[in-house]
Amino acid sequence: MKSMLSFALVAAAGLVVGIAPARGQEAGGVAAAADQDGAKLPLRRITLYRSGVGAFERRGLIEGDANVQLRFDTKQINDILKSMIVLDLSKGQGRIEGVSYGSKEPLSKRLSSFAVDISDDPSMQALLGRLRGAEVSLKLAEGRELVGTVLGVETRQEPVNKDAVTNVAFVNVLTSDGVVSVRLPQVVSFDLRDAALKSELNKALSALAEYRADRTKTVDIRLAGQGAREIVVGYVQEAPVWKTSYRLILPDTKKEAKAEKGSETKEGVTLQGWAIVENTTDEDWNQVTLSLVSGRPVSFTMDLYEPLYVTRPDVPVPTVPGVMPRMFEGGLASKDRFEALKQADASGAESRREASTAGRPSRARAGLMPGAAKPAAPMEAAFDVAAGSPPVTSEDLAAYAARTQAAAMEVGEVFQYQLESPVT
Repeated sequence: MKSMLSFALVAAAGLVVGIAPARGQEAGGVAAAADQDGAKLPLRRITLYRSGVGAFERRGLIEGDANVQLRFDTKQINDILKSMIVLDLSKGQGRIEGVSYGSKEPLSKRLSSFAVDISDDPSMQALLGRLRGAEVSLKLAEGRELVGTVLGVETRQEPVNKDAVTNVAFVNVLTSDGVVSVRLPQVVSFDLRDAALKSELNKALSALAEYRADRTKTVDIRLAGQGAREIVVGYVQEAPVWKTSYRLILPDTKKEAKAEKGSETKEGVTLQGWAIVENTTDEDWNQVTLSLVSGRPVSFTMDLYEPLYVTRPDVPVPTVPGVMPRMFEGGLASKDRFEALKQADASGAESRREASTAGRPSRARAGLMPGAAKPAAPMEAAFDVAAGSPPVTSEDLAAYAARTQAAAMEVGEVFQYQLESPVT
């Protein structure tokens, strides 16, 4: 049963609350089974938006070193990783050592790692094709059993009538009597004779069942410090959209004017707006400050929980034969060779400078040509580390990098209903 809350927005005069039990109480103790460390940081503030998300804030006192465990639905982990903040308000008495969670390998990649790949939900024809070289036992429709090694699966065309043909799959099996081709529609079932291969198939199926049953994940928050400290954990996660229904209240009877002469009695019509809020989590809301926002901020999902792998190009090893060994120029030369290169570079510097001033920009002066004139010290440093310049420091990197600039602005307008009393 989903927990439902009703709030009356009476002519913008305030909110009135009514609450039903949380789902966890009826679901057989899921909420009661939550880690006791999670009770150290109970829910204190919730803000629900009309865009399908809610901002949740947990707050509590932590003594000394602690490891707080929070449990979430697996589908909510992406929102938690995208938005979670952890604050220690002790001002120096404690620190946040880290937040950890159990990662999840993509199901397709995990299934493809087994000896029998079933990641793409293969058919019997595809599965037998992947079992090439494995010994199998085929049970045929006529009751006969065929034992042999799978050579492969092929498709042949068979005539249906004089004008039409159909494609029929055949599995080729190497038996003691030779190679036998069996029409795949005649195969009722097959069994793997290799115990190790059958065990791999069972492991792949177990991984598939485990992936489907893995519905909750634990997020561990490691805290270190001395004394009692106030810890705040905030995050945004998916939440049902709060809904509104309206009541128009009319007066029962027309009241007669009983005041003194000259006074008038005005009839009143009341319009009530009732907000319906549902708690679909496995945790009760106890003394929670609740806010309802009528605006719709931008809400999106991003896959931050599942490891992502980039497809890398396959570069083949060059195998072009050569008659003669290849000769390469450049590289590190001897000291004499270096001096000769430096003198040749200095002799050609003037001609390159004159060419650059003739109206065309000089790439050599910009340091883009191999023979550009350069100071001797950096070039010598390339051959002699002892004569090099001092190493690059963090101040150099900070001065070179672009400085961060941030500006805050108000985007859009929302209307917020703030409940005066905490909600349970």
